[in-house]
Amino acid sequence: TILLDFKSYKFAKSTYLRSFLNVLLALDGVVALLMGLAIYFQSNSLMLISILLSCKIFLLHFLSASADNSSSLVVQTTKTYLHHVGNFLFLSNRLPNVVLIVAVWRFISMSGHALPFIADLCKWPPALFEHMNWIINRSRTALIMLAVLLCLLFADIRREFAVSAVGHLSYLLVRIGPVFRVGAKYFDNPIEKKRWSNELTDLQRLYILFVQFTYPLFAFEIGTMMAACLYFLLLRVMNTPQFIDDIHQEGCVLV
Repeated sequence: TILLDFKSYKFAKSTYLRSFLNVLLALDGVVALLMGLAIYFQSNSLMLISILLSCKIFLLHFLSASADNSSSLVVQTTKTYLHHVGNFLFLSNRLPNVVLIVAVWRFISMSGHALPFIADLCKWPPALFEHMNWIINRSRTALIMLAVLLCLLFADIRREFAVSAVGHLSYLLVRIGPVFRVGAKYFDNPIEKKRWSNELTDLQRLYILFVQFTYPLFAFEIGTMMAACLYFLLLRVMNTPQFIDDIHQEGCVLV
């Protein structure tokens, strides 16, 4: 659909299509839960439905920012898709509890995608919208911490997260970039927000966050995601020999 330049077609400019895509975007949390349940129950039909909904019926790139060419749009859309489904890559139902943990994690985390739609539908005052957005944002950080904590406490959960660590890394790495470079919710002053987004280098941002410690909550969120990335990477690397032994014993093929 990107190569065929669907965005230039007449139907792409329809307000009905845009409204439909916004509804699908608002359902991202529910779709994540469906994908987890599809793995839990080993349901191909439920998985197919969740995949179609998560890629917005192959029109996910309509929600991406404008790009200079098709290649950059493919990259943007791939990042968006990894943000939506990355945690479910390499996830199996050998330990059903882990599937449910990941499904609930992503359901709550992506419920924030529904907030603008619900706020507009229910005519929320700005203060209520900001409050709910604050709760969802804090919940995302808390759920990442909970996932790492469960891995530290339970060996079987740790092993399953090690198997699917690459998927969790893809989600975290895709998310950390925009949060780090924009940080919109942490700046009340528009001038300060513009300076952070457009005028500072990444090294300057890191210095302000972790040396000057100017924005404690911002530093905590970024630090949590960075620590989780490192932890899942270490899990994957440290457990590779065991994965290879299991594959040889079970006669499986490593892809």
